[in-house]
Amino acid sequence: MAATTIPTEGSQAGFNVALAQWKIGAAAISAGQGQYWTQAKADLQTGETTDSPTTGYRSAISELAQLISLPDADMTPTQNSEFNSDITGLDSFFHTPGLYD
Repeated sequence: MAATTIPTEGSQAGFNVALAQWKIGAAAISAGQGQYWTQAKADLQTGETTDSPTTGYRSAISELAQLISLPDADMTPTQNSEFNSDITGLDSFFHTPGLYD
């Protein structure tokens, strides 16, 4: 997935609650991260209709959906590559570089 960009102005309620879930997920065990990613995805989907601007939301939602679909452990090399790519893109979107390192 391509890197997304962080919204910089306007009403960002959906983004802000999604960011909180993203940060909480980073502290969770791998088996529990999906619940935070699922909520962050839902928050961004809501934000698509309430926030302004919504630059990068669609890509971030897609990256979160892909993360949610991956297994919690025992990933194949391809899945691990997808995981790392999505984490990097979402860290860029949420402006949290290295949060999941």
